[in-house]
Amino acid sequence: MAPPSDITPHALVEGRLEVNADGCVTIEGRLLLAPHGSRITPDDTGVEFPNAGTFDFGSVVRGAGGYVTLSTTDAAAVSDPFGCLKAVSGPIEVTTVLPN
Repeated sequence: MAPPSDITPHALVEGRLEVNADGCVTIEGRLLLAPHGSRITPDDTGVEFPNAGTFDFGSVVRGAGGYVTLSTTDAAAVSDPFGCLKAVSGPIEVTTVLPN
């Protein structure tokens, strides 16, 4: 997960929460860079977002965020223990999920 940041994107982000073939969490196929403190549920069925609750994979989430494409230098600066950033060529979804 990303460290805390002062940057707050405000575009509406909405879509189905999924896991892609590489095992990476996505929203409508776009890699999710979740808010600091987010985690996969203990039973691996969804994501717990701070101050927003738990969303199961397959459910529709919406929140404030945006889309970015990271340069190789930017991607190297982000913690990526599962190699998800290396597998993405398109935009990355940056979002703060709204409560249920």
